[in-house]
Amino acid sequence: MKVVALTNVRGTREIMRLAKSCKELRSIVHVSTAYCHATKSRVGQAVKEQFYDSPVPPNAFIDMAENIDENKLENMMQMVKADWPNSYSFSKALGEEIVRSEAGNLPISIVRPAIVISSYREPLPGWIDPMNSLGPSGLILGLVTGIIHVLRTRQDIVLSLVPADLVTNTTLVAAWETTKAQSNEGNIKIYNITNNRNPLLWAEIGVILETFGRKLISSRAVWYCFLVQTTHKFLFTILFWLLHYIPAFIADTACRFTNRRPM
Repeated sequence: MKVVALTNVRGTREIMRLAKSCKELRSIVHVSTAYCHATKSRVGQAVKEQFYDSPVPPNAFIDMAENIDENKLENMMQMVKADWPNSYSFSKALGEEIVRSEAGNLPISIVRPAIVISSYREPLPGWIDPMNSLGPSGLILGLVTGIIHVLRTRQDIVLSLVPADLVTNTTLVAAWETTKAQSNEGNIKIYNITNNRNPLLWAEIGVILETFGRKLISSRAVWYCFLVQTTHKFLFTILFWLLHYIPAFIADTACRFTNRRPM
């Protein structure tokens, strides 16, 4: 909690203050997240391209993060951030409030990308920074290489994934539009970057694997790619042992007997 408070909330405030001292500033874009206001109380509702009420005063939250130890801060904020899925999205909501309250007449806009994955076209299809190959991209990598075979999911849930180059392009367009305006005139533009017009469900992941994953086999694949999805914890546990843990144990044992590094 302390890390996200100082990075996403205080960091945003410091950037806003720095921007105000830049005499030739043409445009500034604040990168938020599509999940900053996707709270539990708004399930089934649209998150519009507008500001929402802040759960707590951002400056008070910054003061608490600077002067209270991690455990105490976490306990104090437990009820306040209960409506948010995690501390990251909670902190980004406060970051947006900082922008709204501190912007004044700065030429600023906000972009809210969903979950960013590998590129669509630029610099080449499928490119991703290795430092960001965890999360959804790491999950996809695990599926196509045959390492992951079972997931505990609700198949009717929409996966809001957006390619990195589309996020970059939208950010550049937002910066240009802000530059042309040269002032927010009390109306800061907000751009949601999601895939709502062409939604992808968890249920479709298995179909995509069977259609494309088996045709584009990675040279580092360790097993045939397939996916079993279930909502049941007990069944997931059984399948995890059968399809993940036991095969991995056998493979690691074979590596040790042949003086190879375990996988």
